[in-house]
Amino acid sequence: MLYNNIFDRESIDIDKLVYLALHYRAIPIWIKRDRFEEEMIMISYLIEAYEMFSSKCEKEGISSFNEYDSKYKIHYRSKEWIKKLEELIDENGLEYEYEEFLKKINKTISKFS
Repeated sequence: MLYNNIFDRESIDIDKLVYLALHYRAIPIWIKRDRFEEEMIMISYLIEAYEMFSSKCEKEGISSFNEYDSKYKIHYRSKEWIKKLEELIDENGLEYEYEEFLKKINKTISKFS
């Protein structure tokens, strides 16, 4: 399937970021994993995706997760990956560092639910 024929460039870019963050990758057992570093990378991808998602919703007047997903969902439901971003920030003890960002997420969740 050619996604370019179905979805616009912006929604594909958002999906790519979410996919890069959440898709499981096997790592050989002889390579030492750094879970914190992996999760920090996931957070950065998801923050970038959220910023693009938020901008797209504002620009197009989208007012719910279901509305966005019915038009643009490729791999992941928007509410689920946004909740995952919130969880990753919390699980890594970054609530204070991302306090303002978390307020934006909570505002979106309240508005869209």
